[in-house]
Amino acid sequence: MRDGESLGMNAIAVGSVLQTDWDSRLHRILLMDDVEALYDVYWSPTIGWGFSNLDGEGDYYRISPDILRSRSTALRVDPLTDVERAVHRPDLPLRVLRSPSMQWSKNQYQSMSHFIAMHRPEIEQLGLSDDDVVLDAPQVFLTPFAPDGGPKRDVRIEALNERNFSSIELLWRAYETQALHHRKSTSGIGIYRAGFKARLPVFYLWGSGDRAGLTSRAEGFASPQPPAYADRLHRLRDVGEMTYDDRLNTWRNNFPITEWRAGLEDGLDRYTEANCDRAEKILNDLIDGLIQVGEAASEARKISLFKTTVEALNVLDAETGMIETGEREELCELFNLIAVDCGIDPSKYGRGEGLASEWRDW
Repeated sequence: MRDGESLGMNAIAVGSVLQTDWDSRLHRILLMDDVEALYDVYWSPTIGWGFSNLDGEGDYYRISPDILRSRSTALRVDPLTDVERAVHRPDLPLRVLRSPSMQWSKNQYQSMSHFIAMHRPEIEQLGLSDDDVVLDAPQVFLTPFAPDGGPKRDVRIEALNERNFSSIELLWRAYETQALHHRKSTSGIGIYRAGFKARLPVFYLWGSGDRAGLTSRAEGFASPQPPAYADRLHRLRDVGEMTYDDRLNTWRNNFPITEWRAGLEDGLDRYTEANCDRAEKILNDLIDGLIQVGEAASEARKISLFKTTVEALNVLDAETGMIETGEREELCELFNLIAVDCGIDPSKYGRGEGLASEWRDW
């Protein structure tokens, strides 16, 4: 394949090593189907691949295969070793038991028979069985989600027959796992591949669509997108319709603080007006500082402003506890997007995660 040549429609598979046009790191596909590709990244010659320690744990990176096909170059294929296959289990499905009509609940059940009796109409409607094999694994981890949407501690479950899980057994165990962290929900249910831990597959619980929105996009509800800052970086290379100051000022209306303020109405006490005002001021100070130093300032000068901002958020979080998983993801993405508008490649920082990960304690 020539340098810069895009991948053909059938050129990527498990084991493919790719170079994308938005990230300097190599990507290696570990799991894939028509909806999503789950991959690892190569950090450096010293660190190697991120998931090289199979005795540890990790959450896969994920993206639409269509994005990889159109915006990547194939370098080689490194097939999964037998040990990698045993840990990553590419034979298992990437999502199971999705239903927009069923909802997670706070109910706990005396037994699987009790669960079946309580959910018989839904089970019959979905055609679920206790005789099938939905996960051919004797043990897996399930990750429930908190009322604010953030992940909770993984729960290890073992199949009753010590070999595999039927659809009904897995659904029952998922309901039991999620019940302790119940929140009112109307977004359905679903179980999705997350990563690995203690050499076992990890699946996260969510709604009928996955967290990344890849299932809904594949089903025609939206167009697949690469990482948020990747599209903006690509666009800014070609289009200079906005000045440096204009690009930065647009972010003042796109801080996640507006959504945080609404959380107080939902009983999330950490989102007080004073806390949100402090967070908003910290972010506005970053924009003010970047505009003041100007577009021609050195990257080191701009980076020092990001460092000051993240450290201020560390103090805020230590005092208020307001930055949890959802807020962390929003802030990390925000910093990466602002960095791109400053002419900075965020993938060079935080071991590829972006600038916030250089200094954040949250």
